[in-house]
Amino acid sequence: MKRRVWFFYCLNLVPFSIVALDKCAVEKGSGICPSGNTCCLMRDGSSGCIPSDMGQHNATCCTDLETGCAVGYTCEVTADLEPFCKATREAPMSDPLVYRMPRYHLCSMDDIDLYGLDVGGGKLAYFSSIGPLENITEKIDYVAIVVHGANRNGDDYFCSMNAAAKLQNYSRHVLVVSIQFYSEVDDRDDPLYLYWKETTDGPWRYGDDSLGPIQMSSFEAFDHMIQLLSAFDIGDISIIGHSSGAQFVQRWAMLTYCWSDNMRAIIMNPSSYAYTWPLRFLNGKWQVPSECYKYNTWEWGLELKMNTNHYIHDRLSDNVENLIHRYRSKHVYYLVGGQDRCDVSTGWCHSHGLETTCMDELQGSNRFHRSANYIKSLRLQGFSSNHSHFIVDKVGHDHALMLQSDIGLQVIFGKQDLEDENTSPFYANKKVKQ
Repeated sequence: MKRRVWFFYCLNLVPFSIVALDKCAVEKGSGICPSGNTCCLMRDGSSGCIPSDMGQHNATCCTDLETGCAVGYTCEVTADLEPFCKATREAPMSDPLVYRMPRYHLCSMDDIDLYGLDVGGGKLAYFSSIGPLENITEKIDYVAIVVHGANRNGDDYFCSMNAAAKLQNYSRHVLVVSIQFYSEVDDRDDPLYLYWKETTDGPWRYGDDSLGPIQMSSFEAFDHMIQLLSAFDIGDISIIGHSSGAQFVQRWAMLTYCWSDNMRAIIMNPSSYAYTWPLRFLNGKWQVPSECYKYNTWEWGLELKMNTNHYIHDRLSDNVENLIHRYRSKHVYYLVGGQDRCDVSTGWCHSHGLETTCMDELQGSNRFHRSANYIKSLRLQGFSSNHSHFIVDKVGHDHALMLQSDIGLQVIFGKQDLEDENTSPFYANKKVKQ
């Protein structure tokens, strides 16, 4: 089948700086890890890293020298010798919903460089497993582009995505890219790196313009990267986002014209979605809310709001039905952790920044329910199996465990026609045990 391509030109990339990292102790391999990660000694004598989603520096290194557990968990095995992590008494204080969870596969890096994609007066910062993307000289089977969450820890996501790439056996030559969206409060080694306003909702995640050094939608900046990659001999491209990064990827996938049949978007544990109709699931039925007047404006829906930038305005003021039709045709996978069910920003559980405005709450009480409601809305509107939904069992709000899960590896690196199990006409799900 002929590949449908909606982009036309490519750009240049410029390498720049080395980011700050944590140095591991000699007994932990003397290597480096992303800031806040826990260093562990690996089997080959090098340093491995445990991500910091559930706590910094004090996670548990397992004796197999290949895996680790989060802060407050111990390394255990079942009677069938299946490894897992078991919560101690301290663990429920950080995440009472996850008493047993999969182990992390340690990620490692010899060094890490930050590069900048020239977007005309500014640069989109990114990490890459092969260096500057302009240096691609051979065929690449897969490109996995990952987008960080609200903590803007692109180095952490880069390390975890590299570990996932080593676990998969679908593709031989994989390029890993991790985007870095800066805030105005972040230190930037290169003054040309794009940065966005510092707010609780992170405006880059819904396509807002950067503050400097030029004004450009985060979606438009990302389009430049996709346009560049289109110039090379590349098999498939997966764009993966977790948490706030998932909000970015879902909304970008809905609006962008830069799409081809070799691409897929993978949405993991976002706080909210951009709906394609005005109904919300309230009191057991789909209806138009009587309160919260902004509930269906962009970023939660497709209605224009005041002061929208040109990128979003041009797409939403055009034929919205055409926009929805394009979105239907794209391959989009929606993954949610089976234990990502915390329903408060602060309190009895740790929600990792669950957004709780009325616009968000109308989508459901927690990320798990919001994910279920969104896929139900798509099914009711006749969205096909191009839009598939999966539940990752025993995982909460954790980017590394989502990326390294069996279903995560399948949807990122496997065949594009992977389909979920249709348990009803409205809600499809698949549980993948770890």
